[in-house]
Amino acid sequence: MAVVVWLFVALIITQSYTASFASMLTAQRLEPTITSVEVLRNMNATVGYCNGSLVNHYLKDVLGFKSFKVNSYNSTHRYAEALNSGEIAAIFLEVPAAKVFLAQYCKSFIRTGETFKVGGFGFAFPRRFSWLSEANKALMNISERGKIKEYEDAYLISEKCVDDESSPDENGTLNLHSFWVLFVLTGGTSTVSLVIYIITTFREFKKINPERANLFEFIKDHMRRSSSVVVHAETPTRSSSDVADPWTSADINHM
Repeated sequence: MAVVVWLFVALIITQSYTASFASMLTAQRLEPTITSVEVLRNMNATVGYCNGSLVNHYLKDVLGFKSFKVNSYNSTHRYAEALNSGEIAAIFLEVPAAKVFLAQYCKSFIRTGETFKVGGFGFAFPRRFSWLSEANKALMNISERGKIKEYEDAYLISEKCVDDESSPDENGTLNLHSFWVLFVLTGGTSTVSLVIYIITTFREFKKINPERANLFEFIKDHMRRSSSVVVHAETPTRSSSDVADPWTSADINHM
């Protein structure tokens, strides 16, 4: 019973680590199946965008997607749900929003294809705004000094991967905690087998030696037997020439 459980657990652990190792070798080699906008148009795929974004008009007027093939979503969670369910084949986002989305789901999705220039973002002020010249000077100062790139690196590119939904384990690898049920099963089965063996052997000892039927005598008897087995195993065996052949001796005496 114990050996069967051990073999079962060993088989499961071996197969699990084999699959995990194969996944580690192949995961970095996965490539996207969709590499361009032309592929999306040819397969008549449905695409998505951020609700309220100017990407909506760009998809329809410039890239040529039909209106009923363009869906809007209002959160990164909805982006992931739509992509995982096959509701959309791809999603078009502004670069900052795309970086935030990929930081949250870096193990599930990747960015592919080219980046389209749509003029960037602007600032709107009311007419006769008194600080308009100061605002222009501040924007030019930030742009010329490279502060925009610093802000982008600090708040967007530096986002750490927090892909908890698709990969709860941070490392994505197997560990001892992954097999705690198997270890409990193995330990429990081995313990039960040992208890059954001790009880059965003790009952046989009581039948053979009723006058010494107590646990202390049982342990002493087993220790003595174990010592004798070790002694017999260490004693060198006699050669065949030192042992007389009883058939030959009897035959000689008979003659």
